[in-house]
Amino acid sequence: MMFPITFSLVIARSDAGYLLVRNKTKGVWELPGGFIDAGESPRLCAARELEEESGQSVASLRWCAVLELTGATTGTSYGALYRGDIATSAPFTGNAEIDAIGFWPESELPEDTSNIDRALVAFFA
Repeated sequence: MMFPITFSLVIARSDAGYLLVRNKTKGVWELPGGFIDAGESPRLCAARELEEESGQSVASLRWCAVLELTGATTGTSYGALYRGDIATSAPFTGNAEIDAIGFWPESELPEDTSNIDRALVAFFA
């Protein structure tokens, strides 16, 4: 079965823990990710969003899962979940969407972490 993948998320890990980005608009910590641009593959989207939102990169992204999200007003959408290891952290500069990044052990994620992203980290840790 084919799924119309429209977004990608990244679980990125370093020696310091799992990477989360602080979304200014939503006021929550979440996994880096976003919508796939025209002509872009889900993997390239994941790498681009990781870099744009956090300034971080990974040597390789490994596919983990297809996500199915259904919202009362938005309907069903499908996304790709990737995982990668950050060998060396890069400096972070805030932007219009993200005001901070942080690394935490899975058991110590911030209280205001997105519930979906908290569950994804716990499941794929």
